[in-house]
Amino acid sequence: MRAFRSKISVGLTIFILAVILLVALLLLQFADSTANLIITSAVLALTAALCLIPLFSIRYVVDGQMLHIECCFVFRSRFNIMDIKEISDTRTFLSAPAASLDRVRLRFRKGGDLIISPIDKPGFIRLLCQINPEIIVK
Repeated sequence: MRAFRSKISVGLTIFILAVILLVALLLLQFADSTANLIITSAVLALTAALCLIPLFSIRYVVDGQMLHIECCFVFRSRFNIMDIKEISDTRTFLSAPAASLDRVRLRFRKGGDLIISPIDKPGFIRLLCQINPEIIVK
């Protein structure tokens, strides 16, 4: 079994933090008492955690012939590596279990794609190709 963490885009992280900070500044202007300030700060901290924890918890686990995608408490899925027919680079903005735009697209024999962003793309692709030598790498 081998696990690969998702590459994390600094730009995406800064964007999320900037949006949270902007909302925080707007809300804190209207906090008219210490109690409101504490409640507002707690809500913002919880919101930041709920946005960033999944981002930093994405991982791709290769276990035998299965590829497991794990993302915190939000998303868990698995795919048979023997069903992958093609791997290619992509920078698509499509929603995916990937925390970076430096991504790879896994195309499956029966149709469908999976877009992910492992930190060690060459090592990840090499491992998948060792398990399924019929994978075409573009």
